[in-house]
Amino acid sequence: MRGAAAIVTAALLAAAAACSGQGGLAPMARTDTAPAVPAERDGYYAAGPKDQQLDPANHSYFATVKTDGGDIKFELWPSLAPQNVNAFVFLARAGFYDGLAFHRVIPDFVIQGGDPLGTGLGGPGFGLPAELHADDPVPMRAGAVAMARVSSLPDSAGSQFFIVTGDGQPVQNLTGLYTVIGWVTDGLDVARAVAQGDVMRSVTVTAKAVGASEVSADGVRVAGGDEGAGAVGAPTATRQP
Repeated sequence: MRGAAAIVTAALLAAAAACSGQGGLAPMARTDTAPAVPAERDGYYAAGPKDQQLDPANHSYFATVKTDGGDIKFELWPSLAPQNVNAFVFLARAGFYDGLAFHRVIPDFVIQGGDPLGTGLGGPGFGLPAELHADDPVPMRAGAVAMARVSSLPDSAGSQFFIVTGDGQPVQNLTGLYTVIGWVTDGLDVARAVAQGDVMRSVTVTAKAVGASEVSADGVRVAGGDEGAGAVGAPTATRQP
């Protein structure tokens, strides 16, 4: 009986930890490992991303980008952009992003990474459909995480993504043009301090109980964006994946 009680107690503790929404949960396991040399990852997944069986009804998903300056953490929104988030999770679990640089940095606007060539021309070998929600887009402002693409080709996103670091009209002009996959929950200051060439040491994804969600697309829609002025070039992947 003692052995059975111990098993039950351990199971209850594990369930409580899984549902707590606190840290300490292990990242999702590695799968479909990418080549160790970044340049060899270019075009490596031409067959497309595998289904990651994400379950937004029962889980919340969080990505952690480790840099030498600290961690950038953001919640992913598979309900909002199922195909783009699935691809991001697939690539993160494969280690595709590990060791890649932020090749494009515009202060108070965006930081962009995810190119295995580091030139803006690389990608995983597949293209993703735009998931824009034109009738009710998520407003762009500091904290948004979205997929970069060729400006003239809406369905050309692949592995390159950007994090919005500024507010105002230049950022608002991006609303409805790029697929938003999530929102920064911690480390926006780290993102703002990133310099061109800084490296993503690793990118991992953790699944938590659905109650662990920290920010929702609807919440951002309600909050809206800030007013501002100016004009800055839009985030792009200069090569169609």
